[in-house]
Amino acid sequence: MGMSIAPGWQASYAVPVDVVKGGLGLSGLYDIQPLFNTKVNGWLRMHPEQLRSLSPIFMLPDQDISLVLAVGGMETDGFKNQTAAYEAACAAANVKYMRVQTPHCNHFNLLCELAKADSPLTHATLQMIHQR
Repeated sequence: MGMSIAPGWQASYAVPVDVVKGGLGLSGLYDIQPLFNTKVNGWLRMHPEQLRSLSPIFMLPDQDISLVLAVGGMETDGFKNQTAAYEAACAAANVKYMRVQTPHCNHFNLLCELAKADSPLTHATLQMIHQR
């Protein structure tokens, strides 16, 4: 979600700058810098100069957009911290967002909340869509 709402890529694809109206961030990885010195980078093959330009936290939307952010309460601290940092960055940049609490979810079942018509995540997502 994070890079799809980032500014600057739309002209390359000849689409309007406001083609994406909203986003749903679920236990996101918003800053890839911490991955650079891990074994994950062995297959990602990132170079230091790519880290900021590939991290959504440094490329917040500059258009009127709405976001729903959620991280599972049963997630690792890394995903919780990434979501909290992204939320703080959005707040500082006046990006509209709604945070949904999902204490019973983890990285693998969080998306399943959208299959439940009465879940808070479903309600927040539909509310975001209707606002746009």
